[in-house]
Amino acid sequence: MSSRILVVEDDRDIAELVVHHLSRAGLGADVLSTGTDVLDHVRRDTPDLVILDVMLPGLSGLEICRLMRA
Repeated sequence: MSSRILVVEDDRDIAELVVHHLSRAGLGADVLSTGTDVLDHVRRDTPDLVILDVMLPGLSGLEICRLMRA
């Protein structure tokens, strides 16, 4: 069974770098670029790990973290 990782990063270059390193480690990842997309995605398909940028358009990473924990 493979891990489901969600990368939330609005800088495309950084997101690609993170996904590249995850891929080299044999892991796959979904990528989102705005905070507002995260909660719907997490409700539909709960990831095993979320790599979350703090400063995002829409909801901030800290607010997303608070909402996911609630």
